[in-house]
Amino acid sequence: MFFKDKTMLCPLHKLKGPCEQELSSFTVFRRVYIERDEVKQIASIIQRGERLHMFRVGGLVFHAIGQLLPHQMADFHSVTALYPVGYEATRIYWSLRTNNRRCCYRCTICENNGRPEFVVQVIEQGLEDLVFSDSSPQAVWNRIIEPVAMMRKEADMLRLFPEYLKGEELFGLTVHAVLRIAESV
Repeated sequence: MFFKDKTMLCPLHKLKGPCEQELSSFTVFRRVYIERDEVKQIASIIQRGERLHMFRVGGLVFHAIGQLLPHQMADFHSVTALYPVGYEATRIYWSLRTNNRRCCYRCTICENNGRPEFVVQVIEQGLEDLVFSDSSPQAVWNRIIEPVAMMRKEADMLRLFPEYLKGEELFGLTVHAVLRIAESV
């Protein structure tokens, strides 16, 4: 028997009669913190090798961290994120072409003339893939967010505020676990 005050009794010592403090289910109604060794988890992801690791954080599925070579260090970062060449993640977000439907946006970072190039491939079931690329994560995602916001506004749906959405966040580059992995490369 389990009680709301965290008391636990075996059936031999249970209280006589019904008790309102007894838990009828094991649902947790308070915030639970799990202590884990993040460094060890990140190290295990890196040691598994390219393309073998994948994890999901909300609407982001992380696939590959890529790499940064010494000659790329000066240009392949911002104040808040690193831009490793070969980085690959999928963002699940509102469809660019169909209202009230989500689709996958495959985000990759390439190198183009010594500068990072951000590529987003729109993968939507039943429709042809679209590919957008630009010199910054914000610029490439603006080409997606603005039409989505306009389409939602015209359909009188919940309004989207593109000015508050950041390209680095949508790319997944500012997710804590991704940052830690990128910094360790």
